[in-house]
Amino acid sequence: MNVEEGRVGSKWWTGVVAFPRTVIGGAVTYLREVVGEMKRVRWPNRKELVGYTVSVVAVCVAVFILTYAFDLLVTEGFKLLGIGQ
Repeated sequence: MNVEEGRVGSKWWTGVVAFPRTVIGGAVTYLREVVGEMKRVRWPNRKELVGYTVSVVAVCVAVFILTYAFDLLVTEGFKLLGIGQ
């Protein structure tokens, strides 16, 4: 084995030069695929969007109330045990 065969290819710099091209080419391919997928997406109409938004806000409010009630319950429990303030 000669010295040139021990390196990554006989011209080590070809990989360094090709790296930006492969990164840019990969990014361009990715963006083209994203645009293609976005064209196939079925977007909700206004009525569906409002319904989804209302349901998400309602669930967030319910989780907030449950979390607050649990926190209040635990805090009062600790106060009764003499652990809290």
